Amino acid sequence: MLDEGWLYTTGASDGQSGVDKARTNLPALILLDMMLPGLDGTSVLKALKLEASTANIPVIVLTGLSQGNEIKLKKAGAAAYIEKSQLHLETGAEALIEAVKRALATCQAAPGSAGSEIAPRASEQQTARLDHIKETIR
Repeated sequence: MLDEGWLYTTGASDGQSGVDKARTNLPALILLDMMLPGLDGTSVLKALKLEASTANIPVIVLTGLSQGNEIKLKKAGAAAYIEKSQLHLETGAEALIEAVKRALATCQAAPGSAGSEIAPRASEQQTARLDHIKETIR
């Protein structure tokens, strides 16, 4: 999907930068690693869910560790929890793609969810891009 040039992505080198970028860019979806310098992934998730402007953005948690805290992170607001060991190159990272599909479908369907929260603040181009992403991954 990224190679086709229609999906805009950005990254952050540490937890606080990630929170700051989320506040500024109001993304449709966040992929959050648990192992980050500065603020760790759990702290980033909590910060995002406490702030009104970012609270409804779906967050998919990725971890390289078998942490066994999926329930805790989902209670804290994670839309999905994926261990990186589940992301096999041979299968095209289907677990991640399915998690993204579910998270974006939930955004679109739920009143007051990220989809409805983001749309009024998004430019026409951003809204069209989000709609295109949702249609393409269905």
